[in-house]
Amino acid sequence: MLTKSQAVFQFSPLKTVFRSLAVSLPLLALGCANSRLAHQYGAGRAPAVTASKFKDPVALAALRERAVSVIESGVRSPEAEVRANSIEAANKLPARMENLVALGLTDTNEGVRTVSAMSVGRSKLDRLTPAANTLRNDPSPYVRSAAIFALAMNGREVDLSPLATMLNGDGSTRVRAHVAFILGELGNPSAAPMIKAAGRQNAARAANAGQTDTQLMQLQFAEALVKLTNDGSSLESLRAALYPSRPEELEATALAVQILGQVRDRKSVDNLIYLASYKDESGNLLPAEVRLSVAGALARMGMPQGAFMAEQYWKTEIPAVRAQCAYVYGVTGGPQNLERLETLLGDAEERVRVAAADGVLTQNQAQN
Repeated sequence: MLTKSQAVFQFSPLKTVFRSLAVSLPLLALGCANSRLAHQYGAGRAPAVTASKFKDPVALAALRERAVSVIESGVRSPEAEVRANSIEAANKLPARMENLVALGLTDTNEGVRTVSAMSVGRSKLDRLTPAANTLRNDPSPYVRSAAIFALAMNGREVDLSPLATMLNGDGSTRVRAHVAFILGELGNPSAAPMIKAAGRQNAARAANAGQTDTQLMQLQFAEALVKLTNDGSSLESLRAALYPSRPEELEATALAVQILGQVRDRKSVDNLIYLASYKDESGNLLPAEVRLSVAGALARMGMPQGAFMAEQYWKTEIPAVRAQCAYVYGVTGGPQNLERLETLLGDAEERVRVAAADGVLTQNQAQN
């Protein structure tokens, strides 16, 4: 299981809109920050700036409280995905976070417990470490590893060896990917040799796993190594995933895009831009999930003009895409995007409402 920020989107219509990028995409040199393509991306493509009511602090405060109400309701949703995303969003609510995360630590769903334990670590919720400690005996390896993360991030003495055992020996590629992500978040460079060794071992037995799952795991290993040591070869493998040769590889491409945004790899900017504007022989753009991932990644690197892509999709009938648009509006910032988020707070789908609330809180956090 991956956290929302590392979520891998599922694509259904990819085969109808795909031609190999492996031939055309490498024609762009990586990292040409002043290229004509980058200039075009940044010039005149975002929605026109107009007056917004959210320049008024009172209106902005009211919108934030509405977002908080959506998150508090989402934590008690009957849908596990909504509860997990709501708890992750609660990390942006310091005054109310502890009670909301505490609920998630006892949730019946392993994904919700995992996200909650990760939140205990990320937000240094030390008073919840006793509850997180009980999860070290959880039947789920995702939850156990997240509990170890929670304790370690709060400075508690905790045996890290189970992470090594899971990284090397768990039968699930997704569990191993999750553990690699945790090791990267812990930030101890001494874990890098272990991750590299596990990567070689996992590559040797990759034939026994699905190709997509193996690719996703390798990308998580690469991300961890970049975080721990700024490993150049791992960055290159992440950039290489931007060149899918088959429809099945677009899932890995979407994850690579998100990771490159997380680690703020500016050398990938030109290729990310190209990916967003690429069309196949029939004139079809890549799926919305990939293009919106690009917009979010570039916004994290200080290029917010990609909100025009969210404008293209925010009214789609696909709830997951509307939710992703909300993420783009949040990370991009700006009062005009808050107006879109206000609308999405009233969406018929709860997961979209939670994503919109998260977007509002993301903007609020950036302004404070």
